[in-house]
Amino acid sequence: MAVLRGAATRFLGAVLSVEEVRRAALAARDALGPAVRQRKSDAIWKRLIELPAFQTASMALFYLSFGSEVDTEMMRRMTRELGMQVACPRSRPGDRSMVFHRLGPDEELSPGPYGILQPASDAPEAVLGPQCVVLVPGVLFDRWGDRLGFGGGYYDRWLAGPGRGLATVGLAFQEQLVDRVQVRAHDRPVDHLLTDMESVDCVAWRSA
Repeated sequence: MAVLRGAATRFLGAVLSVEEVRRAALAARDALGPAVRQRKSDAIWKRLIELPAFQTASMALFYLSFGSEVDTEMMRRMTRELGMQVACPRSRPGDRSMVFHRLGPDEELSPGPYGILQPASDAPEAVLGPQCVVLVPGVLFDRWGDRLGFGGGYYDRWLAGPGRGLATVGLAFQEQLVDRVQVRAHDRPVDHLLTDMESVDCVAWRSA
């Protein structure tokens, strides 16, 4: 387990910097292996379709999974089969912002910044509103909805700006769930957290 507080972090019994914890957490996630990650991703999908915030949405804003993240490829396909629209982000490294674009069934993707796939530049921009639900990636999460990301702050900026007020759902393997994650002024917690073993109402945890 990890506990993130202040400048240093305890991870698996060792006191590490936040960057060291990020690297250790990513290595632990990588070690799960492709077959295990796929099985866990399938279990997370089953929890997602039971979530009221997803059931009432008409558009799902997915991240395009990278490396050993929870796999969203099957989720995007199944979401369309449910009659919902799918959108994914294009990143703008200059100001570390991102814009969501609709992604059709053919999923025309191209390599973007950091080697992460993204929609084509001419893909229609998603129209944001209360009909949207946002699926949020992360390196570590806690039950309060706080998350440790990759350090770029893309999602935190977007959730504080264009995505403000939209329903948010963190997707993570159970191994990514920790006791507490360090909270910084600009961090934006998620409303719900889904792992392969738990469905967590983070808003209820924060108000308890």
